[in-house]
Order: sequence, then structure tokens, then C-alpha cells
Amino acid sequence: MAPSVVIAQISEEQEKLWQAVLESQGLEVTVKSPQEDLTQYLKEEKRSGQKLPDLILMDMGITSSDGSSLQAVEVCRWCSENGVKTKVILNNSKQDQILPLKQRWATRLGAADLLPRLFSENLHAIVERVAEIGEFSVSRAALEQIFATTRAETEDTTVLAPKTEVRTLREVKTDEIVRKLAALTSTINEVYAEEDTTEAEKTTGLSLDATIQELTLYDFQLETNRSGSEAIRYLEENTLIPGVILVENGKYFGFLSRRRILEILSRPFGQELFLKRPIVKMYDAGALDTMILPGNTSVVVAAVNALRRAEALIYEPLVVQIDRDNYRMLDLHDLLLAQLEIQETASKMLRDQAKARIVQMEKMASLGQMLAEVAHDIRNPVNFIHGNVEYLQSYCQSLVKTIETLQREISHPTLQQLIETENLSYVIHDLPRVVNGIKLGAEQLRNLVTGLQSFSHMEEVVPDILDIHECIENSLTILSNRLKDQITVEKHFNEEVGEILGFQGQLMQVFMNIIGNAIDALYEKMEKIGRNGWQPKIIISTGLKQENGNDFLSIKIADNGEGIPPEHQKRIFESFFTTKAAGKGTGLGMAITHEIVVQKHKGKILLNSPYVMDGKKVTGTEFEILLPTS
Repeated sequence: MAPSVVIAQISEEQEKLWQAVLESQGLEVTVKSPQEDLTQYLKEEKRSGQKLPDLILMDMGITSSDGSSLQAVEVCRWCSENGVKTKVILNNSKQDQILPLKQRWATRLGAADLLPRLFSENLHAIVERVAEIGEFSVSRAALEQIFATTRAETEDTTVLAPKTEVRTLREVKTDEIVRKLAALTSTINEVYAEEDTTEAEKTTGLSLDATIQELTLYDFQLETNRSGSEAIRYLEENTLIPGVILVENGKYFGFLSRRRILEILSRPFGQELFLKRPIVKMYDAGALDTMILPGNTSVVVAAVNALRRAEALIYEPLVVQIDRDNYRMLDLHDLLLAQLEIQETASKMLRDQAKARIVQMEKMASLGQMLAEVAHDIRNPVNFIHGNVEYLQSYCQSLVKTIETLQREISHPTLQQLIETENLSYVIHDLPRVVNGIKLGAEQLRNLVTGLQSFSHMEEVVPDILDIHECIENSLTILSNRLKDQITVEKHFNEEVGEILGFQGQLMQVFMNIIGNAIDALYEKMEKIGRNGWQPKIIISTGLKQENGNDFLSIKIADNGEGIPPEHQKRIFESFFTTKAAGKGTGLGMAITHEIVVQKHKGKILLNSPYVMDGKKVTGTEFEILLPTS
């Protein structure tokens, strides 16, 4: 059975030529549109049990249907991961010659080879290379017929004609960098797209502050008095080494890149002049300014500096100084790969933060709606109970007076026996207290329902005039079950102030977050040291404050817990940062608090730990919220 080939080319003329050439050699050829997803095609063929093609010849620049990534990355990766025998040959139909660095990119990607566009000078060599990869024989007679027919029919000088296009060095390098960035971005996106949700697989190899000494560094040093042929021999044996570090008596002297060495030797009489002479002569004849960076330079900074170099240096490797006399080489390809990995990590973190915020907002919106419905359903019966307690107290007082009068005026044995049997004396004594307890419970329940209704207004769009003291009281009512009798709450309210323009539900969330964290801190301290004469306490105070000529309403919420360590204080408002044990905090409470105060209300939130009260330094934590009064 003849080998089968799938072709996907951008250039229509090149596509027709490749199809004619391969069919003339007896191959079964299928042409795919550049817009068709080749990876999906291969998956469907394998799923249906169809024979996969022996070769895929595709343009290295074909993007996916959405134009977001190179299909070359996807196809090569899929073939490699699925262990299929299909060999991928990439083709650059826009260039007459393939740069060594681009050839290396294709090899790393997993392609069998990277070929230039076809023209009369390279037709036989390229077809023979494809035949070698596809393991079929070449019919030269058929090629000559294709050559003659195509040249007679086409007027396109880019096909089967001597090459005439001359590309500037800048164009070649720019094209190289853009294509590599696109390919690397696609690779990284695929890696993260296939990740599982386990924490171990979520971690990436490089942190956001990774340095260049953590990357793959190359070490090939040569004394300046050694011959140029030794450098060439080593570079030929180690194709990934980007150049040579020259040393003199063990100390750094200079650097020659692989590309620069090849350029020098390609000059007229270059090999005769430099191969047998000391390599320092080659360095003197063509050394470029080398960028030397300390090993602790961040990857992001190094990538920016590398791409800002002059045109002649834009694709030169970098030299990394590990310590005083220890130098290594860094390929720009590896640097850009690391920079993109860090960029993707940062983007992923931002996506995770945005997703977590959305989830939190959705939860709060659902909670607000649920609380509004529950509070509305409870409010009516609570009002009924509270409204009738007054009547119940009055009726009980009337009945008690009547019974006491009957006891004094009637001394009947049956009545006395009933009083003793029913313990009427205790009932008369205890009934007012029971009714009073019902009244207090109904009032507390009504306050709780009011607080829940206020808290449920999370979807407020227009600010309203509100009493900040009422917001604080409602927040404490909702948290009353956590306060219990163990924690004392001291309130020092300035009754002359308190009304501001704001969003009541959102400010209640701020107070509940801060007070809730204070309660957690106090309970943690109680677990460690016990009571032992120490009284856990939360102090809430309000007042007016001026800053930079502006008037603010100040709300201070302080506790006498153990406080927040200095190294944690600068991160306390970061998303996902928490000082609580695993599973006890989301790390979003204080971030949302900061957003509500600063962005929604144009205020400020300050942290002091320890803090000063009445002129004395107190161990614990104090949050001060400043809200503009106008």
C-alpha cells in the first residue's frame, strides 16, 4: 500500500506543487484547508479505527480555527503523546532558507524536519529528504516532468524559479521571535488546559519572582589560546550549546555565540584565517557586545532587557554571572519560554482570583436573596408575637391580682387544696418573669430579623443615608451567637456623629468580616493560654477625624488578641492570603473589605498591630475604617 500524506499549506501555489510532486511519486495525497483543525481530524480518524496518515506536511504558520495558536504545536504534541507512527514535516513556504535556530525549534517541537519553500534550486534535495523520512523511493523522471509542467504553467516567480526575495536581518529575526512566542504560548496553554484540579499538578516549575539562574544554563569554556577548530568541533557535537565562553587563566575574557562564529567562518578565507589560530583572534575580529546579567536577575527583567538590545544583538544569547568567576550561557529561546511560563502563571493566578471573587459575589448575592426571603417570612410572626406580648403582660397582671384577691377573701378547703396541688403560689411568682422573657426574646428576634434584612441588601446600586451605629449594632446582633458570654464587647460611640452616605448591606459585611476575625483571634488565644484572669475583649469606637483637610467618620474595631505579625501585615488585604489554619479561611474576607471601603465608599482602612489606646501600647489588632462624611 502506498504511503499516505496529508497536506496543509497556506500558499496555494506551494500546495499545488507539493500535491503534484508527491502524487508523482505514487503517494496517496489528501489536501486539508488551513482552517481545518488537524488535531481534531487525527483524533476522529483514530477514534473511528481509520488508518492514520504516514506523513503530515503542514505549514509551520497555520493557526487554529480561532487564530489563537499554531497547529504545528498541537499536531506534533498529539502524535508524540499518542505514540502514533505519523511523522510531521513542517514547511516554511515563505522562506528560501531555514535558519539553524528555527530548525532547532522544529526539532524540539517533535517534528521530523523543517523544510523551506520549493523552487528550482532545491526541488530534488527537498523531495529526497521527504522520501527519506517517509521511507519511499524517488522517481527523478517524474520530478523532471513535474518541474517542466509547473514552470510552463505558472507565472508565479516564487515557485520553481531562482530565489529572488531578499529579507533583511531585522525581518528574519522579528519573524523568528514572533513565531516562537506564538508557538510557546500555545504549548503552555495546552499544558495548563490539560491540568487536573489536584494541588500538586496546579503548581508550576517557576515562581513569579524566578531568577535566570534557575533556568537551563550552558557551560562551555575555552582558553583564549586554544584553536578555533576545537570550538567548532565541540559545537558540532553539542547542537544545543549557544556559544563559547572565553577564559584567560581561568577568568572570564569574553563570549562568542554560535551564530557569530558561523558568520565569521563564512567570510572569504574565514576558515583558513581562524580555524587553526587561537580563538582569541576570532574574538578580536568579530566580537559583539555581550549582555552579562547577575544570576539573581528576575526572568521578567532579563527578558525585557534582552529584547531591548540593538538590532545586531537582538537574538544573541546572554551570559549569566553566577558568582565572581563563574559564568554560564543562557539561550534566548529558553529565556522567552520561561518568561511566557511566568506570564501564564500570573494570568492563571489572576483568572483564579477573578473566578474566586465571582464565586464569592455569587454566594453573597444568593445569601442576600435567601436572607431577604427568610427575614421577610419571619418578620410577620415575630411582629405578631412582639405586638401581643404587651397584652399578655397586662392580662397576666389582671389574672394574678384576681387570684390573689380570691385567696384572701375565700377560705374554702377545695380552693386551698387546688392552690397547693397546682403550686399556684410559684406560678403567680414566676409568670411575670416568663412573660417578660418572651418579650425580651421577641425583641431580640425582631432585632435579628432587622439586621438580616439590612445585611441582605448586597445588591444596592444607589447609596443612601444610613446610621453607622445601627449598622454596627445589627452586625453584632447577627454575630451574637459567636460572642456568647465569653467575649466582652465595649462600645464607645460618639452619638453626635454617625450618619453618612453609603451602602448599608456592604458596610455590614465589612463590620462582620473584621469583628468575625477578631472573634477568631480571641478564641485562638483562649485555646493557647486559657482565661487565667485575662478577659477577651472587642472595643468598638466611633468619632470624627481629619486627614489632609478632609473630614472622615472613624470607626475603630480593636481586640486584645495576640496581634498580627509584621511580615503578615503588608499582605493582609491580598486575595487568598490568610493567617488562619488550612480549611478555616478563604483569604477573601479582608480583600473584599478593602474593596468595599476603598473603592465603593472612597474611604480608607488602616491596620495597627499592636495599637495605642489611652496613650498605652496594647497587644492585639486594631482596624480603623475612615469613611468620608461628605
